Amino acid sequence: ILQNAGFALAVITNQSGIAHGLYTLEDMHALHDYMRQQLAEAGVRIDAVAFCPHHRTGDCDCRKPKTGMAKQIEATIEAIDYQSSWTIGDKTADLGFGKTLGTHTALIRSEYWNEGELTEKPDIIVHSLYDASLAIQKDFNH
Repeated sequence: ILQNAGFALAVITNQSGIAHGLYTLEDMHALHDYMRQQLAEAGVRIDAVAFCPHHRTGDCDCRKPKTGMAKQIEATIEAIDYQSSWTIGDKTADLGFGKTLGTHTALIRSEYWNEGELTEKPDIIVHSLYDASLAIQKDFNH
């Protein structure tokens, strides 16, 4: 839906399990390759993937909500028009990442946050990535 609406699609993910020794960098790349292959079979192209492999308490510039991974994405797909872009995620770190960059934000309902405790409000709150895609396509065309 979003690809057909003209959006480039990127995955931006914190992967502290690498730093904690729960899985390897190679394991993560294998999972990302599998994800891309499965999506490609459905006609969806992921234009870029960025990840932060550091500890949750690490001092890096890439762990969301910090915005270092946006630079990784720009290195792959060129300049990003943040004002016309969307950050969609299921954690408040995703919301903070998008707000800091100046994107629109969609927060997927999850066990990771409670609406009454949000200090920042997303543009939309949805039940799924599919619902976010429909809402963006319908009401927030870029």
